[in-house]
Amino acid sequence: MAAIERCIQTLLVEKEYRLKTFRRLKESLEQLMEDLEHPNKSRFEVNVLSQMEELFTLSQVNLHQLNRLVDGYEQKVKENKQECLELQEKIQNLYSRLEIDPSEHLYVFGHTPTVLVKLHEEWQRLDDLKRQNLSRLINQQRRQLEAMWEQYYVGEDDIQALQPYFSDDYTEESLEAHDKQEEKERSRVKQELPRVERKLDDLIATWEKQQGRPFLMEGKRMNDNIVDQWHHYQQQKEQEKEKNHHVRAKQLEIESRMGTRNQSLLQKRKLPRNETMKSSKPRRIGEDSSCSSFATMHSPVRERRRVLHEFNHNIGKSCK
Repeated sequence: MAAIERCIQTLLVEKEYRLKTFRRLKESLEQLMEDLEHPNKSRFEVNVLSQMEELFTLSQVNLHQLNRLVDGYEQKVKENKQECLELQEKIQNLYSRLEIDPSEHLYVFGHTPTVLVKLHEEWQRLDDLKRQNLSRLINQQRRQLEAMWEQYYVGEDDIQALQPYFSDDYTEESLEAHDKQEEKERSRVKQELPRVERKLDDLIATWEKQQGRPFLMEGKRMNDNIVDQWHHYQQQKEQEKEKNHHVRAKQLEIESRMGTRNQSLLQKRKLPRNETMKSSKPRRIGEDSSCSSFATMHSPVRERRRVLHEFNHNIGKSCK
């Protein structure tokens, strides 16, 4: 008799455990199906989600099947979340590149299939707009590269190595090549700048010791020029930070005004399909304009490059 009672007690404990497991998995399944907007339910899912728990047999086979079902839906939701994040990043980059006003941005929240569809549509719209304005975007990248080349005294050989820069072929491949070159230049400057500064300090100290006078550039000591450039760089970073802050504040204002804080989805306001950015005149090699080739540009910075080159040459001779 005691053995039977122990067996009954064991079965009751097992039943309670299985019931708790079932309720936990059922709650997860309900949320997952909502996230996936999954209206079609199999007979098994109907039995699980029924308000009548007795319809579901608490067998190990059924619980195992339910656990696998939940795992599968969890993986799908995870994939949707990742896809949403990737699309949102691409869309934000295109908003910035195409200079789309925040009032025309798409504001959606969540990771449901409906949100994914809207994000895909918005990305496709912006990608089409990007292709329609390749010449302008490429010329913008060229101006940025020219400014970096001047600022960091990039040699002519390195400039000549970027073939797309001298091409009249305005394609997505050309734009991608310019993007990669801009990132390459930034990375190289970040890595090389400390070493170059130390070397320059040593060369200047040697020159000043030999000549018995300070080395001046545009009437100022070279070290003072370097400090001024660092201050200018920090100011640019602060201005960019402030600009981003204003853009985000404007976005939040629009969201608040349109009630997006209390909605899971906001109807987007699209630009007309045939609306494009104001395209600029394509730059031609040798053209006398603000976008002209670096090889034809004449500026005070370029003159400083010549002075620095002569200084390095003289230092090399004096140190032999």
